[in-house]
Amino acid sequence: MPSFEPRPCIGVDIGGTNVSAAVVDSNHRPVRAVRRKTRAHLGHQSVLDRIGEIVALLRDEAGLKRKQIAGLGVGVPGPVDMTHGKVMDAPNLGWKQLDIRDSLERITGLSTILDNDVNLALYGEVKAGAAVEYEDCLGIWTGTGVGGALVLSGRLYRGPQFTAGEIGHTTVLPGAGLGRETLEQLASRTAIVGTLTDLMRSSHPSTLSAMVDADYAQIRSKIVSRAVLAGDSLAIRVVRDAARLTGIAAANLITTLSLPCVVLGGGLATALGDPWAEWVGESVAEHVWPESLPEVKVLIAALGDDSGTIGAAIAARESCGSD
Repeated sequence: MPSFEPRPCIGVDIGGTNVSAAVVDSNHRPVRAVRRKTRAHLGHQSVLDRIGEIVALLRDEAGLKRKQIAGLGVGVPGPVDMTHGKVMDAPNLGWKQLDIRDSLERITGLSTILDNDVNLALYGEVKAGAAVEYEDCLGIWTGTGVGGALVLSGRLYRGPQFTAGEIGHTTVLPGAGLGRETLEQLASRTAIVGTLTDLMRSSHPSTLSAMVDADYAQIRSKIVSRAVLAGDSLAIRVVRDAARLTGIAAANLITTLSLPCVVLGGGLATALGDPWAEWVGESVAEHVWPESLPEVKVLIAALGDDSGTIGAAIAARESCGSD
């Protein structure tokens, strides 16, 4: 049986498509990991039972008994009432006002903490990834939507309504019209693909059309990234516009909170890498105040798809203890 000191934790990241989970050791390294389809359409109880099965599988693969695991951390795509362990609203899962922490504790037999997925992903990056040198940091996760999180003085800041850092819902183009004002509506991967699709259907040439054989529903972050890195002018223009708006929103929070660091994660940021960080960083530098502010670091998440599970496990260890 492996020897862990202090006891390991399990981190779970519930996504609209997949549930990812890992046993994470005291050095913040995943030592066993598994991914399964979420199948949210089967209802929340089915998802919770699936998590129970995943946790049991991980324990078996790691050779661990239940009492050897310090706790379970679970990230969900939506705001979470930390006091009551309740998911307030997770549209990608169809969950609203669901108390799932107590259910997960009954199913797994483990002390459980529940939090927003981007909160936990950013926490993973601050504790073990790109932002380990920073105690104050903004996280922006760009994918299907735009999620955000804040770490202040080394701790996650959620605010009294548990929605602090949700930068995707901030207005960046006031007066632009219904569905065209917020960062998420304009700069998520969904929004970028929607804009590209509309332009291609309006006879704007792009290599993207050939990449997906004109089936635009197949365009995802990796395909957008391929087009950008291949020099496709339409893809570059649309993505740079999204990066500019992301930088404006980030600069507003940086100015307000005097933050030294931004971590960019999610499918689009991971796929594009340095160009995305560079373009967002240029916009941050243009819009942040004061101009004499020391350079704000704009970083790509270093842990990739593991940010959420590692962050969830770290949060669980800190909350549940390793006694």
